[in-house]
Amino acid sequence: MVVARAASMPHCVSRIKAADTIIWDEAGMSSRRIFELVNAIHHEVAEEEEANKPFASKQVIIVGEFLQLRAVPGTFDDGEFMFYSKLFEKVITHRFELKTMMRQNLADQTFINALKELRLGICSAETEAFLESLNRDLEGEAVDIYFTKLSVQLHNQEALFKMPGELIASDAIDEENVTGISCPADMKLLIKPNAKVMIVWNVSEKVKNGTAGKLVGVKDDKLEVEVEKVGRVFLKRETWYVYLYICSQRLIDQG
Repeated sequence: MVVARAASMPHCVSRIKAADTIIWDEAGMSSRRIFELVNAIHHEVAEEEEANKPFASKQVIIVGEFLQLRAVPGTFDDGEFMFYSKLFEKVITHRFELKTMMRQNLADQTFINALKELRLGICSAETEAFLESLNRDLEGEAVDIYFTKLSVQLHNQEALFKMPGELIASDAIDEENVTGISCPADMKLLIKPNAKVMIVWNVSEKVKNGTAGKLVGVKDDKLEVEVEKVGRVFLKRETWYVYLYICSQRLIDQG
């Protein structure tokens, strides 16, 4: 079903055929099933002379750390690493290991050694003592991290309702057939003055997807947001269009 659905989408097929190289980042988070599905889709849409070759003869570059986050198992996917696929051995014939630390201070060998152990599931007495030494009171507000979008939404809603101030609600507006369309906006925006917000699309060079701020209020049907080192930003209602499906979706920005 997945292969047939992808092969029925003209925009998907055209992009696959236009590419001659596949660069697969964060490969550790993709499962054996996903790896084999992408290969099957390439077979389905390839020209006859390439249809039986792995990934339709495209060059495949796999990038990632398999000891970090792994694929999440589900009903139709056991979450096995992609390198367990027999296809992986045939396609990925050259392997390169990058050993130079780029993010950590090379002088802090205690921290580096702890990271090396933990990535292998090891915690020596020295590493345990080092981690215990980091126990301290945090400055500022703590950030709660969840693994699913629903958990995040429930937490944010609970925190929002506990805040003082008037609740501002705006509904998204769908036009024509929007079935299956993925969009960064929710169907209903709930917000209060002084609530923390995060931009989920690129507004300007300084205010982009992931930029955090605090809602000041609503002015002239626009959300007024205070962004650190940027100042006041006014966010208007945005519209997302999907031309290939001959439909559009008008949504409230998440601002």
